[in-house]
Amino acid sequence: MDDVLVQIDRLKKQYDEVSKKSLDQEVLAKQLRHDIRGGLTRLDMLVGFLEKEPENGSSYIPLIEEIYSSTKDLLDAVSSPEKTSTFNLAQAMQQAVAEFSKNISFEEGNRIPIDHQYYKKEHFVVANEPIIRTALYNFLTNISRYASDTERIVADVNQKENRIVASIADYGSHPALNIKETPDASKEFIFAKGTSGGSGLGDAMYITQERMKQYGGIVDVDFADKEKKRGSVFSLVFPLTTK
Repeated sequence: MDDVLVQIDRLKKQYDEVSKKSLDQEVLAKQLRHDIRGGLTRLDMLVGFLEKEPENGSSYIPLIEEIYSSTKDLLDAVSSPEKTSTFNLAQAMQQAVAEFSKNISFEEGNRIPIDHQYYKKEHFVVANEPIIRTALYNFLTNISRYASDTERIVADVNQKENRIVASIADYGSHPALNIKETPDASKEFIFAKGTSGGSGLGDAMYITQERMKQYGGIVDVDFADKEKKRGSVFSLVFPLTTK
């Protein structure tokens, strides 16, 4: 237990050090506040559970270690956002879904079944892997908050012509986003009011949009059922690359 607290304390100190640096990029500042702070908050919550229920350490400690690892990876990544690598996007999706499925059991929200359609696939992209994995995790979190009536979530990674697309879709009665076409054929969207009662573009979506531009890709959002304008599909679209 003491080792766990020491590691988390070091992580918080690293977060404070990076936060104090000159953050010229608004995206970096938002990433620190939104995603990394969220990981630290989840760690504090789980440590609190562990202190109250030490007999359940076998359940809490593996999750604490996993969140610690992913939060540290992301903190290291945003410190050097230009650092990229070639990685399997399908594997990153699998890791994001696994982390979401574990975390949601400790938080308020619906346990929505996730239909996995990407196992054993290999679709390689060039980007900052921890940042992309966090973006996929955020898509899942947004759906659980704003489309809570969906009966299922579909996560998929596929090649479409000369693009690699990672998509997460819900099939609720209302879209998780209000989407409207603009005169220049681009899309504007804001989060619809959901179980949290909130609305707005949100830090997570803003961060993801700006990061994808750096990797030569885009964020695409559409209705899962275009005819009925129901549900939402969040997609990260990457240029095709070779391993």
